[in-house]
Amino acid sequence: MNFSTDDERWPLMAVLVWIATRSFERARCTQATYIERADSALADQRIDPPFLPPGPSVATAKADWWSKLERGIISGIASKATLTFEVSNENGIRHRFLIDTQTEPGFDFPPSIHPGALAKLGEIRKGPLFRESPAPNPTQEIEWRDIRFARADVLLLWPEHPRTLAYRLAEATPWTPPAGLDKATLALLPERKRVALAPVVDLLAFARLEEPAELSEVDKSAKRMQAAKALFAEAADERVRIFGTPAERRIYRGNPFVPAGPPGPISPLAFASDALTLSHQKESAIGAKFVAENYVEQGGHPDGVKWFDVIVERQDLAVWLGELAPRTRLARAAKGIAACRDWLVQLRQSGPPGMTKDQFRIEAKTKFGIGSDQFRQAWEQAASGYPAEGWSRPGRPPGATKNRAEKKSSAK
Repeated sequence: MNFSTDDERWPLMAVLVWIATRSFERARCTQATYIERADSALADQRIDPPFLPPGPSVATAKADWWSKLERGIISGIASKATLTFEVSNENGIRHRFLIDTQTEPGFDFPPSIHPGALAKLGEIRKGPLFRESPAPNPTQEIEWRDIRFARADVLLLWPEHPRTLAYRLAEATPWTPPAGLDKATLALLPERKRVALAPVVDLLAFARLEEPAELSEVDKSAKRMQAAKALFAEAADERVRIFGTPAERRIYRGNPFVPAGPPGPISPLAFASDALTLSHQKESAIGAKFVAENYVEQGGHPDGVKWFDVIVERQDLAVWLGELAPRTRLARAAKGIAACRDWLVQLRQSGPPGMTKDQFRIEAKTKFGIGSDQFRQAWEQAASGYPAEGWSRPGRPPGATKNRAEKKSSAK
């Protein structure tokens, strides 16, 4: 089956594999034309240890798809094949011989007849088909072949796995240290020389060990992956030492992670080029990033875990977080100055000032959490980038009432 998951329309078998796996890679690589063969291929790819639920089968996916087809929730296009037969009787035995096939593409599927009037999903060498049942007449049959559905409809009804969405979100936005994260927060971790990876990542993601209740599961997973990505970048630069047990293929059902060697340091080269990410098969495990992205079932792929029982050198974390805090404060200050500058530019564009400069400074502190010096920088940047009439004087805005001292001075 030659098609890309970026195509506007997907063939039926790719749709069924997508429903079962929510994996673009598996849908794209679907070669099976029989449901039983597709399920057999998935069984070869999946491993079902006790702590992971078995993935849905293609047969189950077909039932889900069929129910939506019957209710008119999804529809597609297909080619209509008209098969013409010659019927003969020899010695009381009826024979039919196919003598002609006419195929016309671009028909709506299901056809105007109710889907329930279609025969059970049939199979041919080039893909799945449906036959109208009963056949119109003994010498003619109608088949619906090359059945395809709009990619947008498929992804709307059977959306991507939350893990995939989390990976994409994590890749789209860089890690930002959460408020309150500094060297002192290490006290929340167990008092050990080396600490398990899972609580370290939670601390880097949330500045605490508890998940924020207000975040969605996708957002929480994304923040963990962003935090792990930042940690692994430090490991690649040889600034944070990380240790773990290398994993082999998971062969035995009762022992899903088979050690490939003794526990030890993970080479900084392994973390280079953003090659590793968190594995959600097991806490404190690291997997190959390409596996996590392309095999969203993650646990269905034997190479999903590279190291498990991963631990992080506590002292290295302390040094990193100690250096990180000042950089974080500077970054937040720069972000506040930029936001304040943009706000002031918008106000300048809208007309003369409605407040004094001091009043703007007080409001900026509330809005952006910046101090007087930072506000002065934002004010100067806005004035330089967008000069505006009435904004050059820092005192009373135009039209404001004079105070008593000013009145006396003007009277003299």
